[in-house]
Amino acid sequence: MLNADGLIFVSPVYAHQVTALMKNFIDRFAYVLHRPCFLDKAALIISTTELTGLEDVLDYLEFAARLWGFHVFEAMEVKIQFHQKQFPCDYRYWQEQGWLNKDYFLDTRINIFNIPPSI
Repeated sequence: MLNADGLIFVSPVYAHQVTALMKNFIDRFAYVLHRPCFLDKAALIISTTELTGLEDVLDYLEFAARLWGFHVFEAMEVKIQFHQKQFPCDYRYWQEQGWLNKDYFLDTRINIFNIPPSI
């Protein structure tokens, strides 16, 4: 990595996070956070997803790369439509529920506790 002109960070979205392999890679290089050694290097961030979590992964990868000293180019987003073709019933149901355009499936109240206002 030290001899490369740049690095490409790539991870698909797994439960709104990078894969375990990518997380392990980042954790193994955690010491670089304290002494960035890639200040003259470029980085490209790429992630893929079918539904949600893309921004979470891109933000995390960019955060790690910048802390290591990389100059990060604009992230590349790739959304695929595999689910629509392979599982049309699920896809249609999610579309009817409006879940495809949400970060969370159910509308919920933030305050789940029934706490009366203070007197």
